[in-house]
Amino acid sequence: MGASTAWGHAVVPLTGDKLALAIELGETCGARSCNKAPTWVTSYSYVTGRAGRTSQRHQRVCADHAHAFADKHNLLLTHDARRAAAGDWDNYEEDQQP
Repeated sequence: MGASTAWGHAVVPLTGDKLALAIELGETCGARSCNKAPTWVTSYSYVTGRAGRTSQRHQRVCADHAHAFADKHNLLLTHDARRAAAGDWDNYEEDQQP
């Protein structure tokens, strides 16, 4: 198996209107068989097919899957972002980005 063709891995919290809309629509985590509410967005770019076109993938996921994605790709989350992932939204400032 060759080297990975993916890059630019990121994980950011859903906040404000985007989070409210996800809750209102009853969305669930994008990970297979997970019914938790999405509170994060994971993303990365990758090369598709032999033509070498670049595609991007964005997926809304729950806190557990966001942390697993961050750990797998050696991404650091800020203290405030970790509190938000734990559900401490009352003390989370929306302008804080990981």
